[in-house]
Amino acid sequence: MSQTVTDASFDFDDLASTRRLRASLGFTRPQFARLTGFSERKIADIEKGNKVATSTVRTVKEIGRLWNALAGLMDSDEIGPWLMRPCKALGDRRPLELVEHGEIDRIWQLVYRLGAGEAF
Repeated sequence: MSQTVTDASFDFDDLASTRRLRASLGFTRPQFARLTGFSERKIADIEKGNKVATSTVRTVKEIGRLWNALAGLMDSDEIGPWLMRPCKALGDRRPLELVEHGEIDRIWQLVYRLGAGEAF
């Protein structure tokens, strides 16, 4: 059963939530580094609460927002695996690859279309 966004949402006023987000995806640091475009070292720094650049905070917030939106459409424990496998609605590309190539907007478009009730 899909969790609602309010039940499953991440609040990123405190970047300590980053570790919880990574864990909820079931991602290792290398996988999360691919998703964010950060080095594994930077992921460790974020998770330790070290000061980071505003652009880093923005990226983590966007990944958190994406997780929140996807949690409204699927079981939250399926989000990580979904990001890793080819998706027919995305041209048989892995959502993670789209993020890596700067095409996260395609995932947001899919989220919007699914939220509007469009079937695939």
